[in-house]
Amino acid sequence: NDVQVLVAELQGKGWTLTAIADEFEISRNAVDSWRSGKHQPRQSLIVKRELERLLAAGEYLKAQDGQKIQLEPVTSDQQQSDMVLAPW
Repeated sequence: NDVQVLVAELQGKGWTLTAIADEFEISRNAVDSWRSGKHQPRQSLIVKRELERLLAAGEYLKAQDGQKIQLEPVTSDQQQSDMVLAPW
């Protein structure tokens, strides 16, 4: 299903199930049940759109204090291997 695929894509970009769950303010177990196909979210269209938004937004890291940090794409002035950290 679409939700399973999107969760897998987010994980492929470095998202943990816990980080995804934090975005929805739900438990890690709930996201794991979506990933496994055991359950579907009640508002699957809304969840699908939000997962797509997270994919389009870029990669995120969580600092130890819980603050989100977005890795922004490099500009043409920077080397392609560099990443710029920006607070969320």
